[in-house]
Amino acid sequence: REGEALIYCSHGRVLKRFFHAAKMGRSTGDLLLATILAYCCYVMSPAEEILPRGCFTNDAERPFMYHSSSAASGKSVTACVDECRTKLMRYAGLLNGNKCLCGDVVSGNPSDLCTVQCSSNSSQECGGDGVMSVYETGKGILGAPVSLTQVDSGPSSLHINWEPPAEGLSEILEYYVSAIPVFTYSESDPPRPMKWVYSAHTGTAWLHGVQPGTKYLVEVKAASAAGLGYPQSREMWTKVGKPETPASPELISRTSSTMTVQLQSVPPTNGPITAYQIVVIDETVTVEFQPELLEDYHGAMEKGLPFYITAQFPSENFVTTFTVGDRQLYGNYYNAPLSEGIDYHILLGVLSTLNETKAAYSPSNHEQHESTILDEFVHSNENPNINIHLANNRKLILGLSIAIGLFGFLLVASIVLYVALRVLVKKNRRSLENQELAIHAHQPNQDIENGYAVGAHYVDEETPPADHYRQLKERVWIIPHQGLNIVGDIGTGKFGDVRKGVVVNKANQINVLVQRITDDTLDRSSKVQMLR
Repeated sequence: REGEALIYCSHGRVLKRFFHAAKMGRSTGDLLLATILAYCCYVMSPAEEILPRGCFTNDAERPFMYHSSSAASGKSVTACVDECRTKLMRYAGLLNGNKCLCGDVVSGNPSDLCTVQCSSNSSQECGGDGVMSVYETGKGILGAPVSLTQVDSGPSSLHINWEPPAEGLSEILEYYVSAIPVFTYSESDPPRPMKWVYSAHTGTAWLHGVQPGTKYLVEVKAASAAGLGYPQSREMWTKVGKPETPASPELISRTSSTMTVQLQSVPPTNGPITAYQIVVIDETVTVEFQPELLEDYHGAMEKGLPFYITAQFPSENFVTTFTVGDRQLYGNYYNAPLSEGIDYHILLGVLSTLNETKAAYSPSNHEQHESTILDEFVHSNENPNINIHLANNRKLILGLSIAIGLFGFLLVASIVLYVALRVLVKKNRRSLENQELAIHAHQPNQDIENGYAVGAHYVDEETPPADHYRQLKERVWIIPHQGLNIVGDIGTGKFGDVRKGVVVNKANQINVLVQRITDDTLDRSSKVQMLR
């Protein structure tokens, strides 16, 4: 058809036929759309695409598998090639001048009996008696992979297998795999198309990075020097992911046998939200909550479990306010009345079911009781004694809060006192160091066992200036008593007896002279002179 352009994406499917605007009066919008599609896809006229492969017999063991039911396709090479291209077949064959066949492998024997001219175009051959004229549908590009199967999947991965095209195995350079999202449940994070490239010897792959609970159109194409071949495609689902954790139900009111809570729904992110569950937990029993052990009320009582499902309803029947313990059935779960005097926690569960089921439950905490309002209305069929344990709990919480505050204050005070004592002791110790040369309680000429100790100097009435002690300390080496041994007498010095001693400093021994100052016998001028 003159003036017609066929637009094919790389997988060879006909997207749309556009006629020239000058001949057919098409709008500017159609022409612009054709230009955009031509940019994204492979565009050429039918006459340029059709390449004859030759004349062959139709092999009975490996025949062309597709037989067109259109009479027009059997009389025109262009029509037959177009139809085989839409079927993603590499070859088109015209048999006996009136039949169109399609296949990916030419396995028949060459022949020279294709003498029948096509009725739509006498310049083209449409086979012969028992033989067919074979044409390529896409300038030597490879056919589609023989098969594509889904082996397994995860929330963020797909495992696929494929077999190479039936013909042209040696021509394969790479495989191009794409995953185009077709449908998703996510309202906040729409999935994006993804692409992968694998070597020519690859036949299986894990496609990572896909989104949970999403349907993808997966395509595999073999690439050769002629370009990308026809694709093999298949729709595949990823497994559903765990739903978002729901918010804890807020307690509105409570009676002796019921609790009314406010619920918040959860948006779908990793798959559909199919159902909600209301779970009751007896907090007086110290058993960890295990969702995999959840049962209905009667089953939990038989097994001694402190938690059970009291209601389940589909997501389309979600309610924002629910009364636990109203003795009704919700999805085959009995909403049993609550017992008086027991601390219950109510959880909201979210179920997401697609190819499997994933669940998430709200956390269990005491914040649920903060906004409690005592239900002052008594129904005629209920116990008239309203449960006032929540009020008692408030008194208990107040008492505990006061006790915690008091003990916290005492702890802080203890820390402050400890720090103050440390500073004071350190200060006193530092002042004593300035007088380490002094020994208090010795009388004049009193010996200490194993020798003399450094004398003390105290001025009772007129104390020398304080800097004399500091200067003396800077001039001498302060020796601990246990490090000094007296070994002999030398004589008498200006301020007292002089003796010979040995100082032990770590592993070293040093010979020294020790002078014992008789502080009590020195007059004021001698003391000042000694300190200087």
